[in-house]
Amino acid sequence: MHKLLIGSALALGLLAAAPAGAADIVTAPVYPGAPALAVPGWTGFYVGANAGYSWGRTNQVENKQGFTGGGQIGYDYQFGHFVLGLEADLNWRKATHDVTGVAADGIDIAVFHSEQNWFGTVRPRLGFTLYNLMIYGTGGFLYGDIEHQVTQSRTTVAAATRTGSTSGVSAGWTAGAGIEWMLYQWIIGVEWLHLDYATAIINFPAETLGGVNFRAASIHFHDRSEIVRLKLSYKFGRGPIIARD
Repeated sequence: MHKLLIGSALALGLLAAAPAGAADIVTAPVYPGAPALAVPGWTGFYVGANAGYSWGRTNQVENKQGFTGGGQIGYDYQFGHFVLGLEADLNWRKATHDVTGVAADGIDIAVFHSEQNWFGTVRPRLGFTLYNLMIYGTGGFLYGDIEHQVTQSRTTVAAATRTGSTSGVSAGWTAGAGIEWMLYQWIIGVEWLHLDYATAIINFPAETLGGVNFRAASIHFHDRSEIVRLKLSYKFGRGPIIARD
């Protein structure tokens, strides 16, 4: 009888404790998917600096290869995975070269001089972005300081020499492509640009110098260059936060 009472009491105690124990069990929450990772968007103003290597030629002489550097400013607007922007830059580039050859008449000596000091561009950009990485194409207006000079002379007659030149700011077009990577508010990039200036012309009239009759002549210079450079820019503001799946 005592054993029966003790067994009944233990059974009742276990039943009473069961709800309390169940309440202490915590189940892990179930998510439908992994949480999205937020990354900064490309929309916003930026300013920066660039440095790189340049080479080029005209139809008369090959320009010296060397360093180029400057600064850029721009604005980007992101819509989906695409980025539309506008960029302007101003750059130093010292490229000079001289070539001596035979003039067009086949008798006289001609010395061609070409010099470039600086250039600037204003270009729209269209890019495709995978969050903080963007590949883009660009093209637009080109301007720069260019000087050309031609000296024609008859070596056997000291006074038979004439020189013509053209200098100043020349316009043209540019096109290229690049890739950029955004780290917080800093943008690191590599860019290639082709620079193509309008043709410059030096005109010589028909004239007699030192007893030598020189024919009328027109000398054409068509300047083309290539630029490969590194770019570092700072973007003002983080822009809209893009959710990365």
